[in-house]
Amino acid sequence: MRFAFLDVETTGLDRVSNYILEVAWVFTDAYFQQVSEPKSFLVKQELDGDTARSFEQIDESEFLTDMHTTSGLYQDLKTPEVEKVPMSFIRDTFARDAIEQGAPATPIRFAGYSVSFDREFLRANGWYELIETKSFGFQMHHRILDISSLIQFFDGAGIDVPYIVNENAHRALDDSLHAMKTVQAMAKEVGWASHMPEDAL
Repeated sequence: MRFAFLDVETTGLDRVSNYILEVAWVFTDAYFQQVSEPKSFLVKQELDGDTARSFEQIDESEFLTDMHTTSGLYQDLKTPEVEKVPMSFIRDTFARDAIEQGAPATPIRFAGYSVSFDREFLRANGWYELIETKSFGFQMHHRILDISSLIQFFDGAGIDVPYIVNENAHRALDDSLHAMKTVQAMAKEVGWASHMPEDAL
């Protein structure tokens, strides 16, 4: 099994009317050990009108404006010298990475904070075939690992959730890596390491 710790940054919560701004991921093995270099991409909107509208949606929300400005994402999006790439390029790059990680023989599952939100956003924005069909030679596993749910479980069970500093929250790459490191720490907290094969330690 492989986990793709993935995160997207968006202009809102509606996967149809809002826009994806940034996508990042990193792969781990079944024991949450990192097995790939992280990748992160700013999304190039397909039409000039889409680009203008995505900025308008950020500007319309004080919360979004503050969040994306604090993280530096808004500035990067508005800076012509910072590369943006089409969503199709990002999807194809992810598919190649998944195949390098063993797909289709190895199941690939999405993981991350509230990752069902990210998966549904991607499904509606060019990733449908990758998620729902085998057009790319494999299909993403239908099960996911939602770190937000794990944290709620830990809280409910009275188990301390290890605190991991996120140096720059609300950037896709930082959030993906933070989710991975949090799960690694949680696994140690519950003694997962004692069940790991020696070559996974």
